[in-house]
Amino acid sequence: VAIILLRLAPPPPHAGRGLATPRAPPSPAACPGGRGRRSRSRMMATPAHVVVHGAQAAARLRRSARPAAATCPRRACACAARASSHAEGDDAAAPDAKAFSLAGMLRRAVVSTGVAAALLAGSHGATPEATAAEFDVLSQLTPPSSYLLDDSKILKISSGSVSSRLRKLEEDTGYGIYVVTVDRLTIVPDVYDFASRILERWYPTEELGNKKAVVVIVRFGQKADLASGPAFEEAVGFDVLDSMFGSDFPALAEDGEFNKFTDGAIRRLDLVLRGQADPGPIVTSQKLAKGQAINPLAILAPLVGVPLVGFFAVRAINDALPAAPADEEEQAPPPPPPPPGVAFPSPPPPPAASGSVVMTIANVVAGTFSVSISSEGVDVAAYQFDVKTTIGDQEVILSGATSAFDGITAQAGPSNTVVGFSLSGVTIPPQATSTLLVTVTVDSAANNVDGLALCAIGAIFSDPTPAIISTTSPPCINEPPSPPPPPPLAVVLNIALSDVDASGSFSATYTSNVDFAGYEMKIGSGVQDVVLASATSAPDLLFISVSTSGDNNNLIGFSLSGTPIPKTETPTPLFTAVVQDVATFANADLCVQDVVVSSLGAQSLPVSVTPCPVVTPVPSPPPPPPTPATPPVDMPVTLSMSALTAAATFVVSITSSVAVAGYQFDIKVVSTLDPLVLDSATTPFTGFTLSASGSSNTLVAFSLSGDVVPPQSSPTTLVDVTAVSTNAPGAGTALCMENVVISDASASAVGATFDVCGLQPPPPPAPPLPPSIVSFSLSSVDASGVFSIFYTSNVGFAGYEMKVGSAGEPVVLASATTAQDLSFMQVQVSGTSNSIVAFSFSGNPIPPANAVSPLVQVVVGDVANLANTDSLCLTDVVVPSFGGTATDLGANFPPCPPLVPQSPSPPPPAAPSPPPPPPQAVVVNVLATAVDGFGFFTISFTMTTAGNTQPPPLSGFQATMKDPSSGAAVALETATTNIPNFTASGSDSGVVLLFSLSSAPITYNLGDPAIELATVQVSDTATYSNTVLCMDDLQATGTGGGQLPSTASPTCVPPPPSPPPPPPPTGSVEFQIGNGGSINGNTLQIQYKSSVPFAGYQFDVVSADGQDQPVNFASGQSSLNSGVDVTAGPANTIIGFSLTGATVPPSASFTSLLTATLVNNSPFQNSAVCLKNVIASDSAANALSVVFTECVASVALGLEVFGTPGQTQTLTLVAATGAAIIEWQLTLKQIDPVTGTASPLEIDSVASPNPDFAVSFDSLQGKLIGFSLSGASYPAGDSVELAIITLVDNAPPLDQLCLAETIISQADTGTQTGVSVPVEDNFLCPGELSSPSPPPLSPQPPGEEPEDSGSSSAGLIAGIVVGIIGLLLLLALLIFCLRKRSQKKSAGGSNVSKNMSVKHVEMLPEHGPDGNDPMNVRVSGAGDAAV
Repeated sequence: VAIILLRLAPPPPHAGRGLATPRAPPSPAACPGGRGRRSRSRMMATPAHVVVHGAQAAARLRRSARPAAATCPRRACACAARASSHAEGDDAAAPDAKAFSLAGMLRRAVVSTGVAAALLAGSHGATPEATAAEFDVLSQLTPPSSYLLDDSKILKISSGSVSSRLRKLEEDTGYGIYVVTVDRLTIVPDVYDFASRILERWYPTEELGNKKAVVVIVRFGQKADLASGPAFEEAVGFDVLDSMFGSDFPALAEDGEFNKFTDGAIRRLDLVLRGQADPGPIVTSQKLAKGQAINPLAILAPLVGVPLVGFFAVRAINDALPAAPADEEEQAPPPPPPPPGVAFPSPPPPPAASGSVVMTIANVVAGTFSVSISSEGVDVAAYQFDVKTTIGDQEVILSGATSAFDGITAQAGPSNTVVGFSLSGVTIPPQATSTLLVTVTVDSAANNVDGLALCAIGAIFSDPTPAIISTTSPPCINEPPSPPPPPPLAVVLNIALSDVDASGSFSATYTSNVDFAGYEMKIGSGVQDVVLASATSAPDLLFISVSTSGDNNNLIGFSLSGTPIPKTETPTPLFTAVVQDVATFANADLCVQDVVVSSLGAQSLPVSVTPCPVVTPVPSPPPPPPTPATPPVDMPVTLSMSALTAAATFVVSITSSVAVAGYQFDIKVVSTLDPLVLDSATTPFTGFTLSASGSSNTLVAFSLSGDVVPPQSSPTTLVDVTAVSTNAPGAGTALCMENVVISDASASAVGATFDVCGLQPPPPPAPPLPPSIVSFSLSSVDASGVFSIFYTSNVGFAGYEMKVGSAGEPVVLASATTAQDLSFMQVQVSGTSNSIVAFSFSGNPIPPANAVSPLVQVVVGDVANLANTDSLCLTDVVVPSFGGTATDLGANFPPCPPLVPQSPSPPPPAAPSPPPPPPQAVVVNVLATAVDGFGFFTISFTMTTAGNTQPPPLSGFQATMKDPSSGAAVALETATTNIPNFTASGSDSGVVLLFSLSSAPITYNLGDPAIELATVQVSDTATYSNTVLCMDDLQATGTGGGQLPSTASPTCVPPPPSPPPPPPPTGSVEFQIGNGGSINGNTLQIQYKSSVPFAGYQFDVVSADGQDQPVNFASGQSSLNSGVDVTAGPANTIIGFSLTGATVPPSASFTSLLTATLVNNSPFQNSAVCLKNVIASDSAANALSVVFTECVASVALGLEVFGTPGQTQTLTLVAATGAAIIEWQLTLKQIDPVTGTASPLEIDSVASPNPDFAVSFDSLQGKLIGFSLSGASYPAGDSVELAIITLVDNAPPLDQLCLAETIISQADTGTQTGVSVPVEDNFLCPGELSSPSPPPLSPQPPGEEPEDSGSSSAGLIAGIVVGIIGLLLLLALLIFCLRKRSQKKSAGGSNVSKNMSVKHVEMLPEHGPDGNDPMNVRVSGAGDAAV
């Protein structure tokens, strides 16, 4: 409350500068020292050196002269505010003191501020974007090198010119200015306070920040302010600062001219700081004449967020301040509303509390009415509602309220608002029945409402967290209708592409009058698709991720952070991309098709682009409705789901006959088909990564380590899913699935049955289909020799075969590529003929298409003669049907005239056919060669007959290629043949197939060399190089379709039993960060040491300050020539992998593994970082043991003296840490100022300021131990008190105190870690290490003995003699001590000796009947015996 009200009094002269604390110039006698604990010397105090401009702003508002050149450090100003508050009682003697009276304002505004504290978080939640922006700025440890941190993206001025101007100013004069922009302020709502925190974080001492300044501009709310060091403020002068932030900024911000203000302010400050004349205001007086008078309510209400708070706070301030003359009243211009039709991102709804509240309002009786509530499952901490008449919608003016609950304060009037809150933390427990909440008095002078029924609007009840409670209140009738929405803004959005340059690159620019969330488009050139190799976002849009697949022309831009692409009136870079085929598209004009631009509300926006031409197909009759697809038969996986529980959870179970390597599905509600948004998911199967985003209904599961879900004979839990509670419809709700994709270990799709959404009873049998209609059309050949074939069809079909001609001649084809949507089709051209053949190994048909759709893109062989030809035609077209017996469906197409054969020859003369020979035994001998170094091998054949007669022709061949050792099928990449009119194919299942859709056979003449059937390439060259694969399931087909006897060389034989798998690797990999654990500039180096080779690794990089902030990278590069690639960025994960089976070699010592470069403007330059989530695996994907340094937050220790050193016995031990502490141990010593040696301080007593912790001590040795028997931990923080220590003698000066033998145990690791003490808090004793750890072991090399240390028999004898003498001395000392103790007991003393070794002290307070409070103390010694 005090902090908020210090910001409130008096208000600043303009809305733009927020609310700065009013402070008077410090006085040497204003802050006398020595006020008990509050005035203690703090060795860890935050540096205080920032000049406060709020005092000068207050002085301007009161029209009083500003004190000359006064600087006001934070301590002096706080002291001046206290002194001012003490003088409030003497208003008559000191009228000016009233303006600074804190106590007076507390009396007037504490009520409204208490309401704000109770309700603000519940009713006005901070937007995540604003919070993240504030944390991003405050997390920067060093100022930006560019002098500009434009987090809100509102400045369009050249960052280069700003950087050069400000850098030159600092180099010439030493004055540094930094400009920071943010969208909103929620964590630190005051602009000046936020600027001060930034300046203190970047320049933590007065010497460093004396000539520095930070300017903060807040986009929404239009506020700005400047915080600076004393020298900077004195050099610039109050008048210049007041002119800029009191006049220029409000006038310019009203029109959104942030760029003009920033540029003008920098130029003006540059001239003044160089000693030149002030050029004067940035804007003219006519602009300012719109009015600058301050309406405190317009400033306070948006700041606090609750209108009632603004009302009471402004009334308190207006009472405290003298009234300004009427002609000098200033009115701040209200912030401009957002453009109509443009919605800024809405903040998320406030958190909802569990439970509910039902409120009722009684009719007015004798000028009062009562409000009652019943509540269930929740405590009520605060409430607020407005009262109106039930009929007529009239506000009821109130004059007071009385709470029915002790500890709850109720306020009402002079408006129609009732509020209730507690300044002591009291809450209203759940009320099972309707219970009186508050009695309210109606203002009789303003109302005559006795007997009228009342209602409540805007009712808000909050719990202690605070979270909003679901509330039911009496409804009001005749609510005023909502105003009609403003007309939508006409969106003007344009995207333009440059030409492709000689290197294959092109760029895109955009203009837009609205912000937008992302985009998707396809890039083309003429009628060709332009396949993209890569794409990157523009430098100012690095938060936008741009994705291309590398094998098509799709390009997508989206944001994972939710930050929109800002609107701009001038063409602004959007992205840069590189084409795949540079030779074809260099210097080409580009076009865009299928463009989609998404708004912030996920709506499609209209956009202007250069469209790609549409190819006009050959007209064809309209097709009938498509035939419904036949569902798959093989369904080896069954998924089932439970109903939704009350906790918004459900279970997905699986029954399967195959191993499942990955799955994906969407979840919906059966009754409404609404998506069920998923929050999180877990699975009992290890090695799987689950993705449930919290913003969609899609669940994705996959494994990077090759793990699978084994076959399950009965329903088994596959995944436990939790839905977003606010989206869940309720317990017992039935769910269903859509878009289910299941894959096996070979990444092949697996059929599945599941609860289908919207599944209806089977429809009645469809009427017979009309005759099939398939039509083909062709485009012209472009300049690069490319043309496309399109199709329409009313049925699906299995493939096609056709020949292409032009002007009566065949068109030899070089290559062909199937359409993107038909990627399952295999398309073959021979390269020497005009035939095209397409078929599918997966069994999928080419689907029906009502509209003209792409079928295949073809490249001609003779580009020079056929370029720009538009007379292509087809002949010999065959379209096989799908399903059942294959039949030719026929087709419509542009026919060719009779083709002229390329090599005409006269037909041979007819000869009488000889009589057929008697049947002879025929054998087809098939041979395979060894796989070469590129993965290729050939298959050829010969034929033999029993009677050496001519063998019959061969019309087809099929075989399965297998591993000769294991008998497993070998995956094949491609297969080609040189036999005319034949097509060869190879599949992942090892099947080689040779076939022809024509009737031409393969003829073999006895005695001829072997005929090559096919050239085949295996997928795994490294494994099968120089291996002769065996053949199984061999089939050779004759011209009649019958099978011919055949032999294979080699033939597969059953493999011997496989040996047991080798045990998993036992080696380990150790990782460490180079440069002493820190980033060197922008570059991170990772080193490794390993006893075994490893094939892959992955880890995350986070900050080493205990906050685990992600350290993001732009790129990564391997330091080795091992073949293991490195990928880093755009996040903080670094991955090493190999697509060729390469491994990282072992290394006996630490060797550089990789380097990674930070993203631009990263705050982690030269920062200490550490690794998390480290994994490493061998080439078989087995996990290896990894060793790395855990992330541990450093701890800084400090001492504080209560009172004046040398005159007090009390010290406080404090710690600053980024992580929780669970145990600590140290020794308190005093340094001799003459000798420099440290000796233990005698301790009289120790108290623990934390009730969950005990502190034990050794009074003579100065040793202290802090621990908790309940498992509690000290919280992280900048000043955590560990112990309050009372010494036997007075405390020496702080520079003679030191700490030794420090051991800190942190909660995040549970292991003891050394203390890291910053230089300014260095309390370690001389000779102490800042990170104590056991001395490293130094093992001897194998085969070597430790060196002789010079020991001899004489040395051994001398050592024995010295040992005996020492034992005798110890025995004598023991006897002396026992005698002394015996004498003390005989004297009747019962007190504990001060020099006793104490292990534990337990204090047991009691309360006596006479008001005295004795304290029982139980002391445990070394043997755990109570003393």
